[in-house]
Amino acid sequence: MSSLACPCGHVIKDVVWPLTYDSGVILCDTDEEHYFSKTAEALAELVAATVQGKRLEWMHKYLPHMQDPEYMSKPDAEIIENYMGNFSFYIRVIEQCEKCGRLHVQKKPGENLYCSFKPDGEWQSVLKDIGSQE
Repeated sequence: MSSLACPCGHVIKDVVWPLTYDSGVILCDTDEEHYFSKTAEALAELVAATVQGKRLEWMHKYLPHMQDPEYMSKPDAEIIENYMGNFSFYIRVIEQCEKCGRLHVQKKPGENLYCSFKPDGEWQSVLKDIGSQE
């Protein structure tokens, strides 16, 4: 999605970073167990591979699209973040209109089709990250 027209007439755009409106992702209950079990399994293998000096082999198995020698020396946290991005097909995007507060939920991961939900009451900052609320 580069822009999404809200029924209120406002256009939500995600072409600037950082985003100027609230957005997030949803991991449905039906996908949650598979997402976390696959992630935990792979991360346990990463720990074992690192201890055994086989981190490169783990990266070839789980991150075949990232074979740049410079990438291979990245910190573990960055490697893990990139690995977790492999599961974006489980994650749906949620956008909030900054004008009316409607939530627009992606119908299927990776598709540009959304359902919208209008809030009943207070809606400002409902999708703000926890860190920005402190």
